[in-house]
Amino acid sequence: MQNFKSKPTQILQKQEKIFYFLSDFSNFRHLLPDEVTNWENDTDWCVFSLRGIPKIRLEMHEKVPASKVTYISGEGTPIKFSIHNSIEELGPDLCQVQVVIQADLNPVLQMLASKPLQNLVEMLAEKLKEEGEKL
Repeated sequence: MQNFKSKPTQILQKQEKIFYFLSDFSNFRHLLPDEVTNWENDTDWCVFSLRGIPKIRLEMHEKVPASKVTYISGEGTPIKFSIHNSIEELGPDLCQVQVVIQADLNPVLQMLASKPLQNLVEMLAEKLKEEGEKL
């Protein structure tokens, strides 16, 4: 299992608001690249396609009130992975998030996917900062 971690990212927002934002998959679309197609979601799951990857299904796996939201890849997704969003309160209107993707990659996939997955976690954290500060 390989880990891809974003830099800890500070967001000018209450920890609880970021937690609730991440707890609803209808908000997750705003964190993904523009190339996403075939988006569908409910509160606890989403399905979409991304350039080069036919279909990805994410499901809500774990919610620890105000501090953690974890998604896991669902049935039919070609790679087994999870996305962990850790939220730490730094002050009344300031929190810090870190996004971690854990992926089960064979050696060939690891060579091909490491850089894109690292870029993805950084992008997710940065877009979460942008969207979170609008709440």
